Amino acid sequence: MPNRLARSLRSREKVSWQAKAPAPQKRKPLSTKVGQTLSSVNPAAAAKKSPSAGGTAITARPMAPQIPAESAGRHLILYDAVCGLCHRLVRLVLPRDRPAVFHFASLQSGLGQSLVRQFGRDPDRLDTFYVVSDYRSASPALLCRARAALFVAKSLGGPWRALAVLGVLPDGLLNAAYDLVARHRYCLFGRRESCLMPPAEYQRRFIDR
Repeated sequence: MPNRLARSLRSREKVSWQAKAPAPQKRKPLSTKVGQTLSSVNPAAAAKKSPSAGGTAITARPMAPQIPAESAGRHLILYDAVCGLCHRLVRLVLPRDRPAVFHFASLQSGLGQSLVRQFGRDPDRLDTFYVVSDYRSASPALLCRARAALFVAKSLGGPWRALAVLGVLPDGLLNAAYDLVARHRYCLFGRRESCLMPPAEYQRRFIDR
């Protein structure tokens, strides 16, 4: 009897100890905060995970040429800086353009090439004479070859305005005559080794300097 009682007491103590023993806890996985902290250490990973980045690189739009606002020039003549014929044309226009409606830039300049590209033209085609009308407005227009030359003549007024009558001719005929002169311009009028140096009173009208 005493032995049975002792075994019963030992069995109850064992059950009581098992009931009070804490259950083993499972390890929690790393929180999302830890993952975010790790990704923030790696900028590339953070950019991929960031909703604002979207995995797309942000590219800046090309800047428009910075054109000075002083003086009254409305139209821009783009000319070949080493062409003898172009030099003569610029020197012809400067003193006769009393209202100073024309500004000038060479086709070889960064400004000239940028403007030609904006109109979808090849900036390396130096045999083309360009005029950008209303070039500082919100809607400039590009004139080229014979039409550009007639636009300049008409704008100068006086006897030069009479050349505007040639505008009734078709572009094909006008540009054929222009191309003939343009192909042989270096032979007929020479090629300059240096850019045109305008007189001091006209320098502000050359906006690529």
